[in-house]
Amino acid sequence: MGHRFNPKHVERLLNEERQKLLPPEMILERLGVEPSHVVADIGCGPGYFSLPLAQMSRAVYGVDVSAEMLDLLARRAAEAGVCNVESIQAPAEHIPLPDASVDRMLCAFVLQSMT
Repeated sequence: MGHRFNPKHVERLLNEERQKLLPPEMILERLGVEPSHVVADIGCGPGYFSLPLAQMSRAVYGVDVSAEMLDLLARRAAEAGVCNVESIQAPAEHIPLPDASVDRMLCAFVLQSMT
């Protein structure tokens, strides 16, 4: 098994500096998401991209191997009043979604270097 991000450091994924360096809305514009789309965010973590995607689309599957990260995603979605995000605990190699069930898929910052 490869390196997994430690949820104890989740503030690194959500801090203001990262928001400036990687503005989610600007990045997501390039996906061409439409309001009728269903999107899968693979390796979603606490929802850095999932929550903005939920505002752009009909539904979002937040997929992550970590139950703790998915709990954070659910909590953040509830706090933001977002109800079209479904959490799925699964590894990126085997996502339990039917073929052709999503219109777009995002897999960002999932591979990490140990150095």
